[in-house]
Amino acid sequence: MASTTELSDLDKLLHAFSHITSITSPSDILAAFGLLDLPAAQKYGIVFGCLTFIITVIAVLTLLYLGGSFQRIEEQAKSGELVTAPDSVTQRKRRPLLLERLLEGREWMMQNNYNQSLITAKNKKKSEEEEVLTNLTKMLMTAAPSDESSMSKEYKENYIKAYKRCQDKPGGAILGGRPNHRFESYARAFAGCGSHTTLQYRWSYARMYETMAGKSHESDERYQTLYKERPNDIIGKTCRLEPLLGSRHAKELWEITSGNACNEHKAYNADEVWGFLDCGPFSNVKELQDSEVFNLEYNA
Repeated sequence: MASTTELSDLDKLLHAFSHITSITSPSDILAAFGLLDLPAAQKYGIVFGCLTFIITVIAVLTLLYLGGSFQRIEEQAKSGELVTAPDSVTQRKRRPLLLERLLEGREWMMQNNYNQSLITAKNKKKSEEEEVLTNLTKMLMTAAPSDESSMSKEYKENYIKAYKRCQDKPGGAILGGRPNHRFESYARAFAGCGSHTTLQYRWSYARMYETMAGKSHESDERYQTLYKERPNDIIGKTCRLEPLLGSRHAKELWEITSGNACNEHKAYNADEVWGFLDCGPFSNVKELQDSEVFNLEYNA
């Protein structure tokens, strides 16, 4: 038999492939790579490593296929144009899912947090006298009076009760020259929560409100002014929640969502804000004010 140095290129190739065709078992594969004499543990490690590699390649190819990469490559080959994945704004305009998800979340909340009688009552759309409210709506229905003449008997009773409670256990130091400031802030916050909310919620909200208002003379004056001008606002540690009014909020809301440069922010695509909703962007303040954003009849 001629030596391998005297063989033609084709014969050399056939000779190399003859080793592959002679493989009939895993041991032959290990022998071909000089790994036959390795300990069993190392052999198993090599086998599992190869399986991991194969599974990883399959997973990557599957994700590329499901993600449409191969389809885009095919489209690019046919059209001769560069086909790229749509940007975030285009995706939002194609799939306005935020509103749908909010509606689904509301339905889930109703089913899991409220009894069936409440859901049935809401579906029947009872009259205002018989209206059934969710716990969230109750927390938002503050009962603070706009002035002393409109102060209800219930409000007065709750005010006195909370005032005495805070006197017994104030949440902090008393400001100089204002011996009653903590008691007053605590009492008006507690009484303003109304009777729809739980007692625990009223105690918690009043204590937080008292702490924020009692930090300094400036904060006390600010909270007193807010209470006189906007008694129905719900005040938190980092923000203040107030009813959405077109006359009060439409202009500012349009300015920060129109896509135009605003304050220190540069101009941008307004669909980045409105793309997930089924309304907007709006060309002017009046269009926004007349939209469903400010004209929801009922939103419990």
